[in-house]
Amino acid sequence: MPPRLLNFLFEEQETGILRLSRQGLTKTLYVVSGVPVNAESTSRDETLGRYLIKSGRIREEDYEKSIALMLSQGVQQGAALVKLGCLKPKELYQEVKSHTREKALAAFSWNEGEYHFEAEVGFVEDLYRFEFQFYPLLAQGVLNYLPLGAIERELVRVPLLPLVPADDLLDRIAAFALNQAASAFVIQIDGQKLLPTLCEQAPDPRLAHRLLYLLLLTGLVGPSGQPCREIREVVVEEKAAPSPPAYLFQPTKETAPEVEEELPMEEALGKGQEAILTAYIEIKSLDLFAVLGVGRDPGDPEVEQAYRRQMDEFDRDKFQKNLPAEAEAKLEEINTRLIRAYESLKTAARRQGYLAQLEEASPQRQAQRRLESEKYLQEGMKCVRSRDFARAQEMFEKAIQLRPQEPEYYGYLGWTIYMNPALEEKVRHARAEEKVRMAIQMNPRLDSAHVFLGKIFKDQGRIEDAVAQFRAAVECNPNCREASRELQVYEQSRKGS
Repeated sequence: MPPRLLNFLFEEQETGILRLSRQGLTKTLYVVSGVPVNAESTSRDETLGRYLIKSGRIREEDYEKSIALMLSQGVQQGAALVKLGCLKPKELYQEVKSHTREKALAAFSWNEGEYHFEAEVGFVEDLYRFEFQFYPLLAQGVLNYLPLGAIERELVRVPLLPLVPADDLLDRIAAFALNQAASAFVIQIDGQKLLPTLCEQAPDPRLAHRLLYLLLLTGLVGPSGQPCREIREVVVEEKAAPSPPAYLFQPTKETAPEVEEELPMEEALGKGQEAILTAYIEIKSLDLFAVLGVGRDPGDPEVEQAYRRQMDEFDRDKFQKNLPAEAEAKLEEINTRLIRAYESLKTAARRQGYLAQLEEASPQRQAQRRLESEKYLQEGMKCVRSRDFARAQEMFEKAIQLRPQEPEYYGYLGWTIYMNPALEEKVRHARAEEKVRMAIQMNPRLDSAHVFLGKIFKDQGRIEDAVAQFRAAVECNPNCREASRELQVYEQSRKGS
């Protein structure tokens, strides 16, 4: 399971890429010295735009406009939202950081699937990286995201011996940033009680299960004081690390041309943390040509001039003297990225090598397919609002053809089938439920699919099943207004009866 993998990587201080795959979806965690610093997901539900809708930062119509801008101008979603005025540039960094943390936490719900970890460091310069504290991240993932059933299946493997805490448990547990109820339970672990007894005597047995798993996983508690191998062990397959392409470098400032300092005294305190963090998000999302602001076929002089211009803009002396540590580190990464860009593009041969790398990776093609499928989804949603369900079904099926691994598309397709009066009732009911359940199976935290299934159950008179789905939707997304409204109606009807 992801918690076991992440704890192992942290204890081993590994740096590399952890890829999790499940039913056509992939989640990628980038780890530096054992701590996740970035995360990617192929799920539409985990894009920046969907995250901002769930957190109430933007509206659905803002999201639709950002998609149109991404298609027309080829910008990323964060930049599109800034252009539209939905986010201020200074807000973008914090929103992307929060979104990255949420994607990493959501990986804890992937208790089934395959994983592969590759030890490498090449990504460190290419991606934006965020500083997260490992133990609070691990604790939040286990306490709030890891399915309780998965935890219970793990705990039955623990030897039936008294659980003995580490001598420094109370000192070390402070790093987990637990709340008062969780901390009070930890104090009850006295080295005499068995795991079942601790859970039975706890005010909240579910919380007790989660906390005991967390403590056993991190070695702060163990059967008879010994590390719990059944919970902690990870099977490692040794593989040789691949060699990096010859045209990629680990540059130092000595290998790049020096930049003359021309800084008026009055600008010495001009720019600060916000400017750095905003530029950091932008520059890390660009390829090396765009980093320097040149086209795909520049000459050597143009590359050097662009490099000098960019290095001058991000010269340390252009910023305030007492920068926060995070901003200081990001400014250094910006300069390293600029040097990397210059070293990789300063000659025609190196430019050709880098272009070949871009073509091989072809993220543009993948992004284009995602945007095209999103266009069909948006068109389908408009058709649903106008009650043209046959046309909506056609749009959602086209979206699935482009991205068959996207759970949300199946949820919308199922709901549209259910609402399409042109289909025979018995057939559409069965097909609709099948598609929506498929979406939930692919992504159990997809609130929209739980809402759709709840509405189907409610329409069929299966009220308790419907309520369970609406509650699941709110658990996945506390800001899910439709599910909250349905639950409010249900509670009012109960009181009325």
